[in-house]
Amino acid sequence: MKILLTTLLAGISLTAGQLTMAIPQQSTSGGDVVQQANASAAEIADAQSFLAEIDQTTQQAREGLYGSISAPDYKRMLDARDTIHRLLDGQQSALDLKPEQRVELFNAQETFAAVIRNDDLDRKVCKREKVAGSRMGKYECLTVREREERTRRARESTERQQRVICTKGNVGC
Repeated sequence: MKILLTTLLAGISLTAGQLTMAIPQQSTSGGDVVQQANASAAEIADAQSFLAEIDQTTQQAREGLYGSISAPDYKRMLDARDTIHRLLDGQQSALDLKPEQRVELFNAQETFAAVIRNDDLDRKVCKREKVAGSRMGKYECLTVREREERTRRARESTERQQRVICTKGNVGC
């Protein structure tokens, strides 16, 4: 799966002014929200891959990759994840949803992304890391963007290594 969180966020990112208009189910110009929801749904060509990415992002948030998330915000994120799963489970694409379901999906995506990104991929997150061979840990301070990039590089390296092993015809590939 090479769908990255940055792709997810880029696909559903809005300016701050648009975000406040997009979250309510009803707005003064309902067509704008529906158009945004349709555009967002069009970017989700593979619903199952998108759900896997949502689950991976949730796991990373649980592990502290995105810094400290308050309990109420974490609950909002989980509720949004559950809504996304409810809507997309069994679907091939988000375009298979009814228009009102697309708006509900769009709102859940916005809520999920808002909690994760905290509107700032450049904020520093300090996390206590284990040091091999020592009982003492150390704090590592990286931006969210740097952590995401490191995770992406590690995943690509693992996939590349697995491709090399599997091309040699080894059992279990």
